[in-house]
Amino acid sequence: MVRGLKVTLILVIAICCWLSSSTYGAPSANQCKVERKNFINSCADVVYGQPASGDCCAKIRATHFECICPYVTPKIAAYIGVQRAMKIAKGCGRRIPPNFKCGSLRSPPKRL
Repeated sequence: MVRGLKVTLILVIAICCWLSSSTYGAPSANQCKVERKNFINSCADVVYGQPASGDCCAKIRATHFECICPYVTPKIAAYIGVQRAMKIAKGCGRRIPPNFKCGSLRSPPKRL
């Protein structure tokens, strides 16, 4: 059960990795810690196949990618899947630029 919870939390972080920052300046280490905790608390159900709640979408739109991307390993990237992460983020109104890289995830390039 504990292992499952850890995997769940990491996957939620992977979803958030697609987010780009909408505020100016880099967040502090404390701010990142708070953002990750709030995001995980708001979006854990998404990992279990539930749609993103309004609160989860608000966190997806507000969380700094700098706080999440360092936690996205190749294993997490393979498990969550690029298309799923993009669908969730876009469904919450977050734009994902072409070729955006977050940890081991990369959005598809822009089509010509």
